[in-house]
Amino acid sequence: MDPRDASQAELMRTGHQTAAHNRWLAAEIQDALDDPRPDAEASQIFFRRSLSSNTATTPAWDAPVQVSTGAGPAIEPQLTV
Repeated sequence: MDPRDASQAELMRTGHQTAAHNRWLAAEIQDALDDPRPDAEASQIFFRRSLSSNTATTPAWDAPVQVSTGAGPAIEPQLTV
């Protein structure tokens, strides 16, 4: 295989992965916008976090976390802490 063909294939693969991630992210954002639960003020969230003894593992909100049932992208975004 010509090296240029391999490079082009990698660019196509990266483009498809990016498009899949963008579709997944757009769906997550739309789900958040469509969420009927009331918005929380940032001050309320920080206040609740300050009351928590272990903020690393305790969520700062009272409502349950929504879990997407979609397939998601081929490569999940990597989050760094």
